[in-house]
Formats: sequence, C-alpha cells, structure tokens
Amino acid sequence: MAGDSAGGHAALNLIRYLKDSQALPQPGKLLLFSPWSNMDIPNHERPNLDLDYLRLSGLYYTPDIFQNVHDKRNKALVGHDPYCSPTSVRCPTSSELFSGFPKTYIHYGECETLANDAQELKRRMDQAGVDVTIFEEKDAVHDSLTLDWFRSGHQRTAWQRIVDWVDQ
Repeated sequence: MAGDSAGGHAALNLIRYLKDSQALPQPGKLLLFSPWSNMDIPNHERPNLDLDYLRLSGLYYTPDIFQNVHDKRNKALVGHDPYCSPTSVRCPTSSELFSGFPKTYIHYGECETLANDAQELKRRMDQAGVDVTIFEEKDAVHDSLTLDWFRSGHQRTAWQRIVDWVDQ
C-alpha cells in the first residue's frame, strides 16, 4: 500500500480501518511519501512555509472543514480522532494507536510543510513497535520525488533506496 501527501493520509486510514474492522488482511508493507497525518494544525502554524511550495489555503482551514464530520462532532475533536489526526498532540499516544501496522517506509523533504507530520508519525509508530524506516531528503520540498525538476540524481538514489526496501 502506498500514498503521498493526502493520499498518505488515506493509506493510513485504510490500514487503520483494516486493523480495526479485521475485514481483510493487512497489506505487507506501507510506503508513505510526505504523509499528511495531522489535520489539526492550520497552515500558518506549520514549518517551512517560506521554503515549500505547499501553501494550500485549504490546509489553513482544515479544522473548519471537519466541523460537521463524524456525527456533527465539534471541530475541536478533530485532533482527538486517530482517523483525522493520528499525530496530533491531542490524539492519544498509546502504543495501540499504531500496533498491528505493517512494516512502513516514510520519505519526506527537509524543507516541506509536512515535515513534522512525518517525524511524529515515525515516533508514534516506533512507540507501537512498528518496523518503520524514515528518510529525510536534504533540501527537498513536499513530494520532491514526483517533481521532474528536483535534482534527478537524488531522485534516482531515493527511488533505488525505496526499491531496495520493498525487495527486503
């Protein structure tokens, strides 16, 4: 299973749903590129806004978007919901939060606005005993591996690292 940015959020949610419902077996591995794992932080509170191209106004309003989600709960609860914001400081940090998740690889850019999301996701997965590998691409912005203009030599190296991880 793989996902990037908001797609990384969707992949995390699908893994969580499969774990919670036990409807189907978990995939063997989870590959995340610049995952968005905390919808509780408005854009203006994120790091690297002056460096990254990802300055979507929608990020600023994310807590408002979820105001009527999940049985019309108050938008303040978004930070407590592991499906919305599994890395929010307001979400429970017990080891059960990510227990049972598959082996995971996280790739993100040093200069991106979602850098803290990736770092906190790794910390919480480690806490739950998930076999997680993280790679911070130096001087890279959000989803740098999808950008043709971003240092192609570094992209080849990063992709080879990911292929090697998948083949393990």
